[in-house]
Formats: sequence, structure tokens, C-alpha cells
Amino acid sequence: MAPIRIGFIGLSSRGWASTNLVPQLFHPLLSSSYSLTALSTSSEASAASAAAKYSELAGHPVKGYHGEQGFVDIANDPNVDMVAVSIKVTDHLKAVTPAIEAGKDIFVEWVPGNGYEETLKIAEAAKRKGVRVLVGAQATHGVYLNKVKELINSGKIGRVLSTSVILSAPTEMPFGGLTSEVYSYTADIHN
Repeated sequence: MAPIRIGFIGLSSRGWASTNLVPQLFHPLLSSSYSLTALSTSSEASAASAAAKYSELAGHPVKGYHGEQGFVDIANDPNVDMVAVSIKVTDHLKAVTPAIEAGKDIFVEWVPGNGYEETLKIAEAAKRKGVRVLVGAQATHGVYLNKVKELINSGKIGRVLSTSVILSAPTEMPFGGLTSEVYSYTADIHN
């Protein structure tokens, strides 16, 4: 079976998708099933940089698109079978709509839409077109969380009355009292 050709919206040469999502596509267990063929970023310069990086890693050309037109271009690229999206939730609907209209399956990082209404629009459009929407909520299915659930359910550690979470995150992430401008949109209750 030929690999599924992926066009990735939000894949720059550095950032979340480049460090946490895409490296697995190049792992021997997945590289025969998936092939990165295109990407889209916010600017022409970042698209060119990322396309050069991933063309070298993939061993074949990876097309670079940019801006909101990139959502349309990647959806209409004949060398893209599936579109992956890892951008701000506030832009998910704009990013996935052209892919759905083009009949391409979608992988969306985090939540599909910005709230219930947008998520419903995406689901209904996908159903009408017969495309699948996969949602990557990896933290809810992490091996470590399943182990914690198993320990709690087993009663081996007693009855859990409360928990605390201590984590390490980059300083610009939206945790705690300070948030950088790039993540300030997450503090808006409408997002």
C-alpha cells in the first residue's frame, strides 16, 4: 500500500508541530505508512525554510505554502491525501474547511473547532463529504495517564481525595500568572 501523503498546516522549521508531532512521521514504524509532501505556515519565508528542512529529512520535495491561501492550496494539492492541522484553535475552521471541501481526511491537533458550534460545523461538513476527522488529544490518552488511572482504580494507593500537578513547560506557555503575547488568545473565554 502506498503511504498516505500528508499536507501539514502549521508545520514550521521549529515550534510545537516540528518537535512534538512530525518527528514520528520519520520513525521507521511510520515512515512506510505516511509521507510528508506539503506544508503551510504563516509566512512565505517560514514556508520556504520549513520546506527546505523537511525536503532534506524526507528525501523528496516537500512543497511550502503560506498564509490563509495556503489552507486552500494544500487542500487542492494533488499530492496531498490527508491534511494535518496544528495551529491556533481560533483558525481551525478556516484551515479545515478547504480540506473537507476537497474531500481530504483531516487530523486536527487539540480540539476540532473553537467551541461547540464550530466543532459541529466541521463534523457536519465532514459527514456530508464523507471525510474523516481525527482529533489529536494525546494527553488524554498518554501511557502515563492510563497508568495513573489503573493505580487509582485498583485501590493500591488508597482512596484519592485530591491531586496536585507539577509540570515543566516553556516560559511562553499559558500556565500560571504570566502568558506571552503569542499565547494570550488562550486567556479569552471565547477561545
